[in-house]
Amino acid sequence: MAKQLTILGSTGSIGTSTLALVEGCPEQFDIKVLVAGRNAGLLAEQALRYRPDAVGLADKAGETVLREALAGSGIEIMCGEAACTELARRPVDIVIAGIVGLAGLPSVLAAVECGQTVALANKESLVSAGEVVTAMARRTGARILPVDSEHSAIFQCWQGWAGHQDDLVNASGVSGIGRICLTASGGPFRDRDLDSFDRITAAEAVRHPNWKMGQKISVDSATMMNKGLEVIEAAWMFDLGPAQIDVLIHPQVAVHGLVYFNDGSVIGQLGTADMKTPISVALAWPDRLDWKPEPLDLLSLGSLDFMAVEEARYPCFFLARQALASGGIMPAVLNAANEVAVAAFLDGRIGFTGIGAIVDDCLQNAPDGDVRSLEAVLEIDARTRRLAETRCESYMSGLPWQRHGEVSELMPELSALQLIIGFLLLLTPVVFFHELGHYWVARRAGVIVEVFSVGFGPEIYGWTSKKTGTRWRIAAIPLGGYVRMRGDENEASGAAPDADKVPGSFAGASLGWRSAIVLAGPVANFILGILLFALVYMTVGKVTIPAEIGEVMPETAAAEAGLRPGDLVTDIDGITVRDFSDLRGLVVEAPGRPLEFTILRDGRPVTLTVTPQPRFNEEMQVYIGLLGVKSSGGGTRERLLPGSALVAASSDAFRMSVMILRGLSRLGRGEMQAGEVQGPVGIAKISGSALQQGLIPFVLLTAVISINLGLINLLPIPALDGGHLSFFLYEALFRRPIPLMVQGLLLRGGISILLALTVVLVVFDVARLIG
Repeated sequence: MAKQLTILGSTGSIGTSTLALVEGCPEQFDIKVLVAGRNAGLLAEQALRYRPDAVGLADKAGETVLREALAGSGIEIMCGEAACTELARRPVDIVIAGIVGLAGLPSVLAAVECGQTVALANKESLVSAGEVVTAMARRTGARILPVDSEHSAIFQCWQGWAGHQDDLVNASGVSGIGRICLTASGGPFRDRDLDSFDRITAAEAVRHPNWKMGQKISVDSATMMNKGLEVIEAAWMFDLGPAQIDVLIHPQVAVHGLVYFNDGSVIGQLGTADMKTPISVALAWPDRLDWKPEPLDLLSLGSLDFMAVEEARYPCFFLARQALASGGIMPAVLNAANEVAVAAFLDGRIGFTGIGAIVDDCLQNAPDGDVRSLEAVLEIDARTRRLAETRCESYMSGLPWQRHGEVSELMPELSALQLIIGFLLLLTPVVFFHELGHYWVARRAGVIVEVFSVGFGPEIYGWTSKKTGTRWRIAAIPLGGYVRMRGDENEASGAAPDADKVPGSFAGASLGWRSAIVLAGPVANFILGILLFALVYMTVGKVTIPAEIGEVMPETAAAEAGLRPGDLVTDIDGITVRDFSDLRGLVVEAPGRPLEFTILRDGRPVTLTVTPQPRFNEEMQVYIGLLGVKSSGGGTRERLLPGSALVAASSDAFRMSVMILRGLSRLGRGEMQAGEVQGPVGIAKISGSALQQGLIPFVLLTAVISINLGLINLLPIPALDGGHLSFFLYEALFRRPIPLMVQGLLLRGGISILLALTVVLVVFDVARLIG
């Protein structure tokens, strides 16, 4: 008699592999129910091919497509998450649980509650709710069969011990077994230079060298979080303690698992790297399915190598170990944070090393609660996801290499000395180039520069040039710098009385030269930023992720506006969108404000009004806009030739300047909140963090700060370069300069404004630091 099957996640990698096996043995299996998440088109094709009694689609957005495709087929159609959970309760011989992530937990629990045999590929169910699932299985007599290759290997070895073939997989207290060992390939970065991990792209991370898997699990394999989750899963499935579960890296991927017995014997399971094998074991259990796979060729292997897992290379694995040892809610927190972080990495919102940083942060700041019920698990999951999303949003609105969280908890290793060094290393070249711009043009104009100072206040170190007479100095307060030219009364370049009559004075230069000298500082900052961007694009490469929507989350701003997967965003409120980063940046700064999206849909332009949902960012203490989409992926990294790198860097600098001006406009209108801007303490924190993360992040941050400084200095505030240019504009229009007394008052007023602003920003910085 054919076994009746329900396949949860039929359009995913586990589901399609299961259907391929069933198709090869049609007389042995009868498909009763197919359930998918969002892929209505593929689900309809599967339904017409395998003719189940019913199909379920979790995402109601695809209901129309599904019903139209299956019209007249006689197949029952149910849509919505609750409906899919209900379909998991329908009595069958085996339920294949292949829905990825915690989204699969409700349907797994529904099947277990009904006492069904569940072939579990959804490791997150046991990771986050192992106590709930195993307790319910014991109560209802449900049988849980492993589908993960390593757990299937342990299961097969466990069964190989005579007398235990009929034990439940999660049988407790079996004597004679000392420990088990799961193997791992080490992923695509097993031999990669650790210094290059911050440059790993999503496209590289999903290219697994041995297994063909979905994107999320491929990234988990690259970080070895997948193996960490499997350790937690094994602890629940086989009722073992953390010390009884070993993991070894095994590059040949021939040995999938070993069981160590107390008499010194070891039984291992070998096979090819094909997920159909563990699926077939679960489908046919307690028999074997004759599906004729490619046999394992031991001679071609040559050798079997094993090695320990390096913590420096795979921090996520050890975070999972830590969560298992801590117990309670920690595995659920780990899983939720990882799902959010991996999605953010695939979307291009964070870097590869940011995955572990965000997970670590969430474990350090885990919410209170328990995991003794489905509702409790889902509550912990939701709260952790909100925390993790906040951290990812901080990456979005800040820097992709930055580790986030409360400074005192997330980065205890980042000492005050590192903060100071990072701050000085960043600010010094930026200020130096700014003042060098003034100096160079002043020398061209015949103006004598008496002092070139990096910093304000008492001199720490200095020397006087014999050739030019300029005093070069480094001062005690590293919050800026200045050049003092002949005839200047103070560091703000206020002119002394009758300065225009002094030979070689700034005031005595023509209006054109004076304007050029002042403008040269901001221009030098733009040049520095562009050169640094270009240097990175030539050496490391430029990453581009198209602004194509890969997924629309239900009940979000994107879903309400009618955005669809496959839409390519080309324009938002008249601003060209080049990539997903542009899309993200424009949305983040518009919480609750309608935006006009121009998209390409099936090759035709479509205009939609989208209002990003406001979300409170706890770290920044501001509201930001959320759209509710994921990118289609497909990011590329390309090393550019010098000419192309300069063009790309100039374009990025221009677009960054536009974004800064838009932010300043919002600040002027009272729409920007204080938490959205950083003061000296905040910049010191960021620069110290960037320095710790590596040279490339620090170089990029220096470029960003340089461009910011150049643009801010052009603001028409007295004491800034833009204030002086405003004075010169007045002089050009009215053919006379502003009286020196008025200039002095304006300069003092400008300095007062800047000092007050600095104090306010420091207060906000400190407030953020102390929570």
